[in-house]
Amino acid sequence: MQVLSFDNKTVNTITSDWHTGNELRMNCEDRDRFTKSIPIEQVECIWEFADHYDFESINILHGKLQELPNSINYDKFDSTLIKNGEYASYNGSIYKSISGYNNEIGFKLRCNVSQKCPEFFIMEKPGEYYKCVLSSKIDFAFQSLTFCDFNKKEFVITEQNQEGQLLIEPYSRELYPDHILAEIGFDRINTKLMKWVNPDDLNKIWTRTEPVHNFSKYRPNEQRIKN
Repeated sequence: MQVLSFDNKTVNTITSDWHTGNELRMNCEDRDRFTKSIPIEQVECIWEFADHYDFESINILHGKLQELPNSINYDKFDSTLIKNGEYASYNGSIYKSISGYNNEIGFKLRCNVSQKCPEFFIMEKPGEYYKCVLSSKIDFAFQSLTFCDFNKKEFVITEQNQEGQLLIEPYSRELYPDHILAEIGFDRINTKLMKWVNPDDLNKIWTRTEPVHNFSKYRPNEQRIKN
């Protein structure tokens, strides 16, 4: 949460995140404005950073940052079998990058499910750890989309549920006639013909990537995930 003000007794906080506001029973002043005054003894840490886009310049004002646990919230768009969204290379590792962030100035990175968060990744809500870095510190960034072969046809994998099933759909609505999709068990989900499948039902899974922002030297490629 953002700190509006604090003294030796009280910390006045604000957030625009609905989950955080609801979880902490904050006062809802508007649909994207939650506030709460918290006794300072209940606050683990208050910090500030000199550059708004670079969490490496943190000054601790109260308490201390806790060591981050290994457990990260489940991400239905990022797992061992699906890589959908934007990614960025930072300090030799690949992190999920928040789409739509102002990449002209900085990148907002998130630990994925297979990584232990390095130093200065901040928990913004339970199980979700982020870090903002200057664009000059990003080696390259790319957009990834996951594809698969099912029933001798190519589909996009849009998400994976916590039971391990994959939701697939045609890359384009004009790719296959509706009656063909209906014959192989596709149903209408959120106005589109889609199907939940098990990974073993798919012959192969792969990603296609292309550069984002101004990383023109990054070459589009395909990466095989499952044969």
